[in-house]
Amino acid sequence: MDFSMTFFILGMPRSRTLWFSKLFTDDGFPCIHEHFSRHKETNLIPGVYGYSDTNPLTSPDYGDYPVLIIERDFDQVCDSIFNAFDKPRAITDWKRCIKGYMRVYKDELSKIRPKNCLRIKFEDINNRLIEIWKFLLPDVPYDEKYLSARKERIIKTENRDLESSLIETFGSIENLSSLYDSKIEIHRITDYAVVQFLINECWDEISEDGATYYMPDIVKEYWVGMYINEDELIGCYRLHQINLATWQGHAFMLKGYRKEYSKLGCRKTLQWLLDNTDCQKLIATVPMMYENVMKFLEGIGFHTEGVNRQSYTKRGKLWDVVQYGLTREEIEELL
Repeated sequence: MDFSMTFFILGMPRSRTLWFSKLFTDDGFPCIHEHFSRHKETNLIPGVYGYSDTNPLTSPDYGDYPVLIIERDFDQVCDSIFNAFDKPRAITDWKRCIKGYMRVYKDELSKIRPKNCLRIKFEDINNRLIEIWKFLLPDVPYDEKYLSARKERIIKTENRDLESSLIETFGSIENLSSLYDSKIEIHRITDYAVVQFLINECWDEISEDGATYYMPDIVKEYWVGMYINEDELIGCYRLHQINLATWQGHAFMLKGYRKEYSKLGCRKTLQWLLDNTDCQKLIATVPMMYENVMKFLEGIGFHTEGVNRQSYTKRGKLWDVVQYGLTREEIEELL
């Protein structure tokens, strides 16, 4: 069997990338598994015909080669990894940092835009094997006998091997966690001029018609700043208490940082809220003209709780306002 061109298979961990590497491996024509997870060198290896990898963080130049991306549900990926550990200590110690790092995997994988790409849902793999074969190996006639003989050979990683490989790659639990958590630091802002600067930067975008300039109260309200590179301010959240149980949040994220840091900044701020207040319920209100903000909150996990009709005016037009919310227990589950 002559595999005549190189191809790539990418997916989050536990997305059958190892299974694929075995499926598309024949004597003399290997499909390497986890090459890029272990090596900084990303040039093609002479004589190697395929790569099946779970780490998009050190990716090569895919050029015109076929790239298959396996898309598996984020929670399924995390649950599959957690279930591989049979020791309570392992689950307790690794669960939070693994989930954080899996978000990094997910985000990086979504950024990959190969010229020649096929995306397949994890649950559709078996039903689309012929399509996958023809995509990865367009010059190789489809061999049903070969595929049928090998497709049930699912490789199961031993629990100890999975934990050992994580430690081998990242050095320690602390290193793994820091890859995710150290990107943004959260600190309460007590400098009135800094808060004014952030409001000024976002005011025209978020204020409704006829609104008077907002005067912040940095004593009764929490203005929680997000920082990268130790002291580079990228935005903040205004958190203020509505009643004994309920707090409301407003985002002031500087434009140049929104795409890369919005999700992580929100999650880190939610953790700060849990750690520093007795908040039992967090709400956010969004005029329906800001569809991007609505999608963002829904992507984080906020629930739609109601609509205040025709209650916001922008550019001479009335808009409905949607209220989103999370209970304390729901925030804890998200984090």
